[in-house]
Amino acid sequence: MAKSSLTQTQKHISGKNSAAYKAFLKTFYSNVPKEDYEMIAPENLVYTAKRHLDMSEKRKVGKAPAIHITTPTRKKDGWDAGRTVIDIVNDDMAFLVDSVVAEIIRHKYQIAVFIHPILHIECSKAGKIKDIHAKSKKGKTTAQSHIHVELSRIISNEQAKILKKDLENILRDTRLANHDWLIIKDKLKQTHDAIDSAPAKYSAALKQECKEFLDYLYDDNFTLLGYREYTISKTNGKIKGSIVKDSSLGVLSDEVQPVYINEAQKSLSEKQQNLRIKQEPLTISKVNKRSTVHRHVPLDAISIKKYNKKGDIVGEVLFIGLFTSVTYSRSVTSIPYIRMKVQNVVKKSAFDGTSHNYKTIRHILEKYPRDEILQMSEDLLFEHANSILRLQEKPQIALYTRPDPFGRYISCLVYIPRDRFETKLRLKFQNILEENLGGVCSNHKVIQDDS
Repeated sequence: MAKSSLTQTQKHISGKNSAAYKAFLKTFYSNVPKEDYEMIAPENLVYTAKRHLDMSEKRKVGKAPAIHITTPTRKKDGWDAGRTVIDIVNDDMAFLVDSVVAEIIRHKYQIAVFIHPILHIECSKAGKIKDIHAKSKKGKTTAQSHIHVELSRIISNEQAKILKKDLENILRDTRLANHDWLIIKDKLKQTHDAIDSAPAKYSAALKQECKEFLDYLYDDNFTLLGYREYTISKTNGKIKGSIVKDSSLGVLSDEVQPVYINEAQKSLSEKQQNLRIKQEPLTISKVNKRSTVHRHVPLDAISIKKYNKKGDIVGEVLFIGLFTSVTYSRSVTSIPYIRMKVQNVVKKSAFDGTSHNYKTIRHILEKYPRDEILQMSEDLLFEHANSILRLQEKPQIALYTRPDPFGRYISCLVYIPRDRFETKLRLKFQNILEENLGGVCSNHKVIQDDS
């Protein structure tokens, strides 16, 4: 295919509104790398620019995104790439691209073409677009995101309807998360008081570590996506948790949607409520849904208990989101709360600081999955780490399980000698675990230790 230039492409525009389309085409592609558009056929470039100008003019700033999914044909549209095309116009905000891409991949569609120009629109007082610019004009323009995707194949009308609905949902959640994240961040800063009010049975060292961990999250090491507050009360010997009205923010704005429980339950059982109030002032877990924003992975939850002057639990605040990559790449000794658990486990192991066992158990804890360290008790971490230490002397296959206290999942950690690992073996283990535990593997990760 001959390389397309914008000048050549403009020649393909004629008829009504041709001047406006030509001007917009130049603006639209000025923010797209040349190598991304020059291999696309001119009629495709024209079609895309026209589509985005029309969508932009019809959509009001600050409102729901405009989404159009179609399979162009030469008879109807003037070009035919043999692909289904997705066009989206939305206010520019964080996580748009990765959220859209993650959703398309979740549907198991491959992306052949992806361009994402950011344009700057100037509007009248009535909200009508006066002008569109390639660069921002301070105080006069609003950033607008334009996403054009071409799938590697054609999908059916029914598949397109489902995909459009799902994209609407993830873009709604992205908007909610962006709209509320500063409010949620401020809520995070306020949680120090709740930690300080925890009863005396919790040590000052633990409270300090919890507060430093919350500061660590505040310093952009946790992508804050949702917030909710609960009251916890006891009536006639029964514990009840209720959502505080109008407290839900971000992706938890729908106050009906449960967080703690699995899909088969409507509310926490009495046993689970008792477990909930016995947990430490700060707990970390995975919730019963995957993120629709940023990355399509299980959401992390940070819960902080609230106490009255007597030290009784009267409420809880819950933050959901995703740990950023630095939490998984930094040393365990540099992350608050994690470092406390690791230090306590090493101390409990009672190895001489110069011994081989001491160095080995520190290495095991350094390589241990971070999500597991964050969520599991020190006692269980001690048990697993020392068992793994014995594997160093006699390499063999070993399984370590950690059931979620609220019955939502079971985390399984399988150790395999490096020279025996292969994908077929992993799938075999997965099938065995699914069959024996009566569940379905929702997420997996392979970690190889070269030491």
